[in-house]
Amino acid sequence: MRKEANAIEFTHERTLKLRLPKFALSKNIEYLDPLKLTKGSHTIELGKFEGCGCAVHATIKNGMITGIKYPRCKNTQPVPPKAAKAMAAARKKLTKKARGKWQDIPVRDIINNTAVARLNDVIIDQGDCVMICWELPFGRGEQCMICCGLDDSLPSAVWCIGPSEPVLRL
Repeated sequence: MRKEANAIEFTHERTLKLRLPKFALSKNIEYLDPLKLTKGSHTIELGKFEGCGCAVHATIKNGMITGIKYPRCKNTQPVPPKAAKAMAAARKKLTKKARGKWQDIPVRDIINNTAVARLNDVIIDQGDCVMICWELPFGRGEQCMICCGLDDSLPSAVWCIGPSEPVLRL
């Protein structure tokens, strides 16, 4: 495995590059009513990873974000267990200093933009998803996809979404 500043190369039947995904916070966050979210349990959409139509959700309990969920969306592809293990090992090497213990985040801080950087940090650096890229033949650039489920103890729970071209075989 070869590590760069924001990526790590690993091999599973070919050379792949693992990066932390780019996340875009939903513009609808600013319209949430923090008073309504202070009581009870709720789930809200936080945003999406760039290059992926799958939404990232927050679990809210009594005004605090208590967890982040990366639900499987349509058109995902399962990842073979050996590839899932290779991806998880590469992600562990890339983020070994970044992953910490979960701390609840007040919803009002997200709405007021005071905790957006922390939320991005939690979703990207400590999250359950990565971006996997590989070089296309003849120097035509690279192709990438988003893969999630790496924190699950079952390698069969890992899924990816990205290009629908037959080039993709992990």
